[in-house]
Amino acid sequence: MRPTPSINGTPLKYSRTSFVLLSASALMVLCFGASSSTPRPLAPANVAGKVMAGAAGLANAVVYLEGVPGTFPAPTQRAILNQKDKNFTPHVLAVQKGTTVELLNSDDFLHNTFSDSKAKTFNLNQPVKDSRSLLKTDQAGVVEVRCHIHGSMQAWLIVLDNPFFAVTDAKGIFHINGVPPGTYKMKAWSETHGTLTQEVKVVEKDGATVLLKFAGK
Repeated sequence: MRPTPSINGTPLKYSRTSFVLLSASALMVLCFGASSSTPRPLAPANVAGKVMAGAAGLANAVVYLEGVPGTFPAPTQRAILNQKDKNFTPHVLAVQKGTTVELLNSDDFLHNTFSDSKAKTFNLNQPVKDSRSLLKTDQAGVVEVRCHIHGSMQAWLIVLDNPFFAVTDAKGIFHINGVPPGTYKMKAWSETHGTLTQEVKVVEKDGATVLLKFAGK
């Protein structure tokens, strides 16, 4: 015969209903965990804005975010820096660190691309039309690209630590999508105006709208 549960000698009284309710509560905890659940991750949001120099929109400015948490594998798709009619296209190319850049010759004559920049030093020949050289970007920074054969040729390769960047269009407009909500340093780089820094707060769903303004020159 089982002993009757008691407290200080006083028998406990309980009903079948209370036992069933207790059992149901215990079952809920076992199935779904305690009531204090882990907060859900915040959904990524989009950042849009404009870079200006004085009263005008600034084209070919590179806008990027610093301090975004996470690890970012290098893209597998190559970026292309083309050489056509003695010009580099695009004039400003932004890539994530680890990206392979294809230096393509679309002219009927020799090009010899090179850089003495701190972030990357190289000297590569593309002797005939459709020849190409592959350049691995392994350090973040600004890389000035020139041609030994044609002194007027110049391009800028901006290598960044994460994928949250954009190059402004002809009106200075940019869009950076899929940004984790948070507060970051946003920078804008321009070959003629240098680098501008300001803080941006990216909010879930609403994202952020930003105006970056250099002094006019």
